Amino acid sequence: MDMNKRFAELAGVSCHVWETKGMDGKMYSHRQPNYAAEIREVLKVMRAREDWSLFAPTVGRWDGSTAEYFVRDDYILDTTGKLRDAAIEWMEAHKA
Repeated sequence: MDMNKRFAELAGVSCHVWETKGMDGKMYSHRQPNYAAEIREVLKVMRAREDWSLFAPTVGRWDGSTAEYFVRDDYILDTTGKLRDAAIEWMEAHKA
């Protein structure tokens, strides 16, 4: 199974990035995000969800005194999809 596609399906986002190119103004799908290597994309998607505050402790911690959220470094340094896979596992366990 394509885990990037699975993440997108569970999160309710498109599997492709769409953009307008050229003078004709047509939309083109140019790639599927690589959620394994691009952890910022996983965080963007997860932070936009209403249940972010429930997922967040799974991968890091909130510092209320500074109003900052810290993601564990084992997720930040990983390029194999650890954060994406943690998000998939969490979303599957918390499906409505």
